[in-house]
Amino acid sequence: MLAMVLVLSAVEHTLPPLLPFFPGLTLGLANVLVMYTVFFIGGKAAIGLSLLKALFVFLTRGAIAGLLSLSGGVSCVLLVIVLLRIFKDKISYITISVLSAITFNVGQLVAASFIVNLPGVLYYLPVAVLCSVVLGAITGIVLKILLPVLNRADSARLY
Repeated sequence: MLAMVLVLSAVEHTLPPLLPFFPGLTLGLANVLVMYTVFFIGGKAAIGLSLLKALFVFLTRGAIAGLLSLSGGVSCVLLVIVLLRIFKDKISYITISVLSAITFNVGQLVAASFIVNLPGVLYYLPVAVLCSVVLGAITGIVLKILLPVLNRADSARLY
């Protein structure tokens, strides 16, 4: 799972930004695998996966990118864990994905505002939330489509 997350993260980083005025905005395809991990392997494993992804980002893109990955990744995993404990099977993958994407972007923007010591970074919040709704829905749909493939891959792994 870690290898797939790192490959998707690296590939997404090489793509041009979705919105030129909002650098760093991606589809979040690596987060599909992190969400899968929360749902089917467990919250601790997903937190570990997010930490390792943030370390990979730190090593390949620098300290600030690593911190932003860490703040967004861990905050959205924690949210998914809480949502699953509260709602169990009564919440859809798409709803969780949208809320997770919003939390990811809010976590990153809060961290960025501390890094640059400029609360004005939070002016990106409305754009980030709007994009999170759209991209989070797409990510949730992708997860739903890929579930059979991921389940087969997970059951085929060697222990």
